[in-house]
Amino acid sequence: MSKLSPQPAGVMQIGEVAKLTALSVDAIRFYERRTLLPKVPRTVGHFRIYTDADVIRLSFIRQMQGLGFSLREVQQLLDLREERRKLALRSETC
Repeated sequence: MSKLSPQPAGVMQIGEVAKLTALSVDAIRFYERRTLLPKVPRTVGHFRIYTDADVIRLSFIRQMQGLGFSLREVQQLLDLREERRKLALRSETC
């Protein structure tokens, strides 16, 4: 039996993320290669580790593609979301 080090709460491996988002493992890796999903950190054993924020982002990507948006358009929408988030954070600190 192999010993696995416990993962912090909210941290998942790719298989669990695939189930939560209804995406295939290959699709998640594809989105990462296309930079729709930022590079995720890896464990010492080289497993990708994902957070709840990654699951939310992947779910958004899947939803937008389901509505017919191209990957380029999805990237633009993600950029807009990120800009809005940064503006909101700035306004909270003022």
